[in-house]
Amino acid sequence: MINLMIKEIIEAFEDNYERIMEGSLDSSLISRTNNDSLCRKIKALYKEEKLKKKIYQNQRNVLLELGAYSVISILLENSIEAAREIASGKESSYKTKIIQNFIKQDSDEIFKGKRLYGIIILFLDYIVGMTDNHAIYINKQLLGMGN
Repeated sequence: MINLMIKEIIEAFEDNYERIMEGSLDSSLISRTNNDSLCRKIKALYKEEKLKKKIYQNQRNVLLELGAYSVISILLENSIEAAREIASGKESSYKTKIIQNFIKQDSDEIFKGKRLYGIIILFLDYIVGMTDNHAIYINKQLLGMGN
């Protein structure tokens, strides 16, 4: 089912590529799928309160989602703080050096000559490539709870 939905979205993306790149697409890709698409059907079901309650009121799902938001938030905040410090050209703090080492041991070379945007992109690329377990591990290290 998910595979079919991905194919529908890819098709809508390809059909609307030029408008997306021009910035003139004024609606979601789901609304650009065929009228009988699975994506639209699920979106319609989601609008019904019954489905929302089943998804969001499951206590385990809510707790897992809150935990994931917390981990991502801490990773992003610390990475962006480190990126700002690196981009400033000043001597990096100990914490920033530790964060740099999460990415790669020779991180000084990776960041050399990059502006803030480029440094943030490097951090984001690293974060989105993390497995859940690795993100939790790094998060614990940043909070001083690592082993």
